[in-house]
Amino acid sequence: MRRLALALVAATALGAGATVTPAAGEPAPQACVGDVVSSSVVEFGGRRAVADFFFGDYPRAVQDAQGALEDFCGI
Repeated sequence: MRRLALALVAATALGAGATVTPAAGEPAPQACVGDVVSSSVVEFGGRRAVADFFFGDYPRAVQDAQGALEDFCGI
């Protein structure tokens, strides 16, 4: 479930234009997190909405989503 959620978050980020040109290589981990968070705000209305959608509605959903995002971005 967690890997599926990460894949969906990544796909959302890529779909929202947070792609990297091949010449630039991979973005810095902070840029990766920033791109995903900013696209989340645009696509879903904020971190809570993304966490509820991908992880469920529970008190630590945002923290769990943040941890998954940091793992995904290599922080």
